Amino acid sequence: MDPRLKVLLLEDLPTDVELISRQLGNAGLECEIACVADEAAFVRELEAFAPDLILSDFSLPLFDGLSALDIARARRPDIPYIFVSGTIGEERAIESIKRGATDYVLKSNLRRLPAVITRALTEARERAARQQAEQALRTTEERFRLLVNGVNDHAIFMLDPAGNLVSWNPGAERLMGHSENEVLGRAYGLFHRLVTDSRTPLSPEAQLAQAAATGHLGVEGLLTRKDGSQFWANVSITPLYNEMPAVRGYAVVTRDITERKSSQDKIARLSRIHAVLSGINAAIVRILDRHELFREACRIAVEDGNFDVAWIGQVDAERTAVTMIAQAGIGAQWLLDAQYGAGGAQPAQGMVAEAIRSGRAVYSNDLTGEVSPASPRRQEAIRRGYRSAIVLPLVIGKRVVGNLTLIAAEPGIFNEDEIKLLNQLAADISFALDHIEKEERLNYLAYYDALTGLPNRTLFSDRLGRLVQAHRPGDARIAVLFIDIPRFRLVNESFGRSAGDAVLQEVAKRLGDIWPDAGSLARVGANAYAVMLADTRDAAQVAHLLETSVTRVVEAPVRIADQDHKLALACGIALFPDDAANPDELLRNAEAAANKAKSSGERYLFYEPGMNARVAKTLQLENKLRRALDNDQFVLHYQPKLDLRTQRVVGLEALIRWNDPDSGLVPPLEFIPILEQTGMILNVGRWAIETAVREYARLHAEGVPCPRIAVNVSAVQLRRRDFVQEVEKAIAGATSGAHGLDLEITESLAMENVADNIPKLQALHAMGIGVAIDDFGTGYSSLAYISRLPVAALKIDRSFIVNMTRGAEDMAIISTVIGLAHDLRLKVIAEGVESEEQAQLLSQLGCDELQGYLLSRPIPVEQLGALLETIHARQR
Repeated sequence: MDPRLKVLLLEDLPTDVELISRQLGNAGLECEIACVADEAAFVRELEAFAPDLILSDFSLPLFDGLSALDIARARRPDIPYIFVSGTIGEERAIESIKRGATDYVLKSNLRRLPAVITRALTEARERAARQQAEQALRTTEERFRLLVNGVNDHAIFMLDPAGNLVSWNPGAERLMGHSENEVLGRAYGLFHRLVTDSRTPLSPEAQLAQAAATGHLGVEGLLTRKDGSQFWANVSITPLYNEMPAVRGYAVVTRDITERKSSQDKIARLSRIHAVLSGINAAIVRILDRHELFREACRIAVEDGNFDVAWIGQVDAERTAVTMIAQAGIGAQWLLDAQYGAGGAQPAQGMVAEAIRSGRAVYSNDLTGEVSPASPRRQEAIRRGYRSAIVLPLVIGKRVVGNLTLIAAEPGIFNEDEIKLLNQLAADISFALDHIEKEERLNYLAYYDALTGLPNRTLFSDRLGRLVQAHRPGDARIAVLFIDIPRFRLVNESFGRSAGDAVLQEVAKRLGDIWPDAGSLARVGANAYAVMLADTRDAAQVAHLLETSVTRVVEAPVRIADQDHKLALACGIALFPDDAANPDELLRNAEAAANKAKSSGERYLFYEPGMNARVAKTLQLENKLRRALDNDQFVLHYQPKLDLRTQRVVGLEALIRWNDPDSGLVPPLEFIPILEQTGMILNVGRWAIETAVREYARLHAEGVPCPRIAVNVSAVQLRRRDFVQEVEKAIAGATSGAHGLDLEITESLAMENVADNIPKLQALHAMGIGVAIDDFGTGYSSLAYISRLPVAALKIDRSFIVNMTRGAEDMAIISTVIGLAHDLRLKVIAEGVESEEQAQLLSQLGCDELQGYLLSRPIPVEQLGALLETIHARQR
């Protein structure tokens, strides 16, 4: 290639041509110059010579520079055109530049010419390169446009920097439903709003910002077409930059991936179902309890299968009813509220009923589209956003024994492949249930009697062994009752085995009514039953139970072959640890006692012969006490309480006595425990309160200055909910504030149930009844608890008073109790005071009142007036 610069010079003066040539040579520019002076030569050389540069005089004799400029711009607009003239003025120079001249140089200043030429050539080359690039770009854009318009399965569109649409290909129109005229110039977010897998919209601004920040954004989500339908799309946004570089727009490519997404979702769902199948099969291997298996199956379905709710119901086929026994999933409790409530089995409805009836899986991929009447459960499921559900029957043999129901928020999730796997899952669970049912039956027969449903001898012995093993010295006794049906063999021989079985079932039912605890009663022989009783105080308690309860078993006749027959029972009782050292010996001894009772015609016998006599005596005493209450044999004796400061009698304690016609006055310790065990204490306690109120009123009416009377309250009385009402009835006959009644409760009883006792004691206080804590110091309470009770006084137990003069320890205890009680504004009463020395010490310690033999033994009401007068006279 010739490196010389080809210059077309329009000049008519040879001297000027020489000057210009020399100036270019001096500047180091190697040039080939073609010189012309008229239009024809100019036009010819413009084509033939093909110059790189045109230098032109402005005025020539046969031609002018502006005309030459017009010709050059018309034919070769890319060649730099520089005027070199001595006659051009400023106005002509400006006009020439406007008409396309590159520059101008005065002939008087040719030194500028090389620099002007160099600059003009550089600009021409840059302009040529730019034009070439622009042409290439136009070519590329045209090819891109043809390519984009030819793509029909992708939406491809361009955005300006603000996110407004500047192009919209036919694929976009087909995919989105909007025509190009509808969208050009408008914000693309109006037509292209993306919702990602997280179900939250990704705003157009956020999309473009992420693309600009990272150089590219690729995201998948749901797009909505013009007609409102949705499809899964893959969106790719690439920012386009100018030379700055700055974002000059965005290219957006959107592809419909619904089919791919559906395939992926299908694979994912099948994988989850496989995971559920695997997890539940693993659970089947290790879990042998049906309820635990059901709970685990529901948990796996929710956690591994991504179902929103799973529940399993147990079917009562006769009623087509279902009891939900396991569920999992956030908020699954609504299932109970919607259909089952708290009442257990309810009639099956809708899909559940159909699955139970047909024994096949029933499913819905759109709960809202069901035409059948919606059950309350389905209505609630729809309201909560659930759209798909399947009910899988659990079948053993030909019996539908349960159902597994799976619920999901996503519509259309159940297809043929999934249902096939889920049916296999239901079959596996059904197989496990069949296995568990058989195991349960074998276990049941090993430990339960098939006829009566009661535990058998093996299970009874095992439970008795555990009870004996847990027994500790000082615990209450354990009683075993062995109950036999004498001459039962005659029932089988006379009426047949089926009639005998019916008798055994009826006796078991009646005994079960007495001992509803399933663990305490058992059938231990062909016609024998056994009962274990923990927390037995003594033999009398057992005998009382037998007399009052077990007799009910034989009182009502048993229907055999349409005839009523009376039964007899023989019972043997053995007590642990009195009668045996181990559970087997205990049961054998009870059975031996029952055999002896049966042979001797007794209703019951204790294993220890001496026990029978003692129990007989106790029962005799119990019967006498019942007659004593009916025959008014109980009386009240009174013991005074002395105020240590005033030396005046300020109160009386009423103490119950039994005036037995056969043996005279019976000490309370001999009959009060029996009254409490039999419940007779309620009637006797009510009598004592009524009697104290009545005798208080009578003494006042007779002019005897009787102080307030305190009556002891038993634990049985205070525990009753109607205790306050009973007291209110007892004092109803007295005028307001004149009943003179106080009550005493033991420390241990007061602390037994503080929360229940407080309102009761408050109610008594409101009726004007003072309450004292009796036997204080013998329990395990603290004054902090006592301070919460509405009580007025503490009575120090006599055991501390008896020893106070013999050791400093009891003295210190009494002193501490008095001081703390006074801090709580409680009176302190010392009971059991028998000597002047005790009285003086108590006075020095600040005790408020005393009671005991020092003043008087308890005396009948008839002697009370004289005693009060004697005490008051002695103090005067």
